[in-house]
Amino acid sequence: MKKITLTLCPMKRIIIALLLILANLKSFAWGEWGHQHINKAAVFALPLAMRVFFYNHADYLVIESVGPDLRKYMMNDKVEFARHFVNLEDYNYTSAADMPVTLKDATARYGDSVLNKSGILPWYIEIMMDKLTTAMKQGRTAELLFIAADLGHYIADAHMPLHTSSNHDGQLTDQRGIHAFWESQLPELFGAQYNLHTANARYIKDIHQEVWNIIEHSHSLAAALLSADKQLKQSFKSSMYITDASGKMIKNKFGHLQYRGRTSKYTFRILACQANRRAARSDSDALRLVDRRSLFDHFRRKSFIRDL
Repeated sequence: MKKITLTLCPMKRIIIALLLILANLKSFAWGEWGHQHINKAAVFALPLAMRVFFYNHADYLVIESVGPDLRKYMMNDKVEFARHFVNLEDYNYTSAADMPVTLKDATARYGDSVLNKSGILPWYIEIMMDKLTTAMKQGRTAELLFIAADLGHYIADAHMPLHTSSNHDGQLTDQRGIHAFWESQLPELFGAQYNLHTANARYIKDIHQEVWNIIEHSHSLAAALLSADKQLKQSFKSSMYITDASGKMIKNKFGHLQYRGRTSKYTFRILACQANRRAARSDSDALRLVDRRSLFDHFRRKSFIRDL
């Protein structure tokens, strides 16, 4: 395996630059479309010292940007679930200074059951940062690419307001389905109009504080997001959710209720996809992974990721 040599910047600055590039993508785009475009945009914004290396592996970083979601939903990896969110209300959040510094500290204070229910996203981002630093210093190409792709996913999740709130799918305010609508359907509809350009990286001295700044900012937008959705919902005379012939609301493969598309063409496409998934859901999902040439890798890494 070829050893990586990055000589134009100190290693710590390079690692932190990668974090900032991923964190500074301001478009609220998640789901498969969003995660892939965020990782792709991050590659082109990296410092020259590392841009060439990551550009040569850009396809991998784009494809594997959805790896954490595949492990969570399709492999039902129980360990994966809590890594994607943090319900600040559950922790009675007031400021980062009052929160445990590390995941070990959080476990000692709250216990595993609370963490599994309320999420560990900010602490896990820092764990992955440490792992990425180690992999890069030791020139372990396969590991650093795998970790970098995953890290991009988790940082993108941290920028999604509903990933920081206990009302993550509007279930507490009669807005079920808003999660998938916001992070998947809207980006797919309007993503072509998004500006995914990001500024060059700057040095971050305090990774811990930066991560909590991201979480806090995202959480501050959750109420406005839910309010805008409620106003939109009130403008619809019929149900905003997609239903089948019997009137039962249809869920997507992630278990979220689906909003009706704003255009009939989009609604038709959603309904067609749902029909196909109901006919052969497991087969179609498997084939989609095979087409990405990553099914084997994901199964192989199911045990590996637990060691990260």
